[in-house]
Amino acid sequence: MQLEKVINRALSKEERKRFLNLLQLAESSEFEGERENAMSAAKRMASRKGLSLDEAAMESPPVEPTTQNNRSPNEAEFAHHLHTLDQNISVAKKQREAALRAARERGLDANKRRPQRGNHRSKRSTARMPADMHAWKLVTETSFSYQEIAQITGLDVYQVVHMKIRRLRAA
Repeated sequence: MQLEKVINRALSKEERKRFLNLLQLAESSEFEGERENAMSAAKRMASRKGLSLDEAAMESPPVEPTTQNNRSPNEAEFAHHLHTLDQNISVAKKQREAALRAARERGLDANKRRPQRGNHRSKRSTARMPADMHAWKLVTETSFSYQEIAQITGLDVYQVVHMKIRRLRAA
C-alpha cells in the first residue's frame, strides 16, 4: 500500500521535464522576477505531489522503508536468523584472522609453511597391467586392429585373434 503512495507521488515524464526546465530557468535566468516565478512554480508542482524540491528533483521517487508489521512472522524470523548468521560468520572470520596474525608474530608455523606448488607434476604409477589382460581390454573396448593391439601389448597377433574369437563366441 505504501508503494502505491510512492508511485502516485512520482512525477510523470512530462511533469518531470517541465519541472527540470523550471529549475534550469530559475538557475540561469538574468531576471530576478523570472527566477522567483520559476522557483515558485517548481515548488507548487512538487507540493501538489506531496514532495519536497529535492525529492522531486531526484531521478526516481524515494522509497519509504517498510515497517516490520508488513512482514509475516516467518519472514521476520528468517530475516533475524539470517542477520545473526551473517554476524556470527563475520565475527568468526575476524577471530581466525587475529589468531593467525598472533601465531605468525610468535613465529609459529614459520618452518612448517607449505612449499609453493609451482609447476608440480604428479608422478605416474609404474604399475602395469599384465599383457593378456591389457590386450583383452583393448579387444573389448576399442576398435584397434589386431596388429595395433599386438604392437601395444607385445603379444603375438595370433594370441590377439584368439581373444577376439573367444569374445565373439561369448556374445
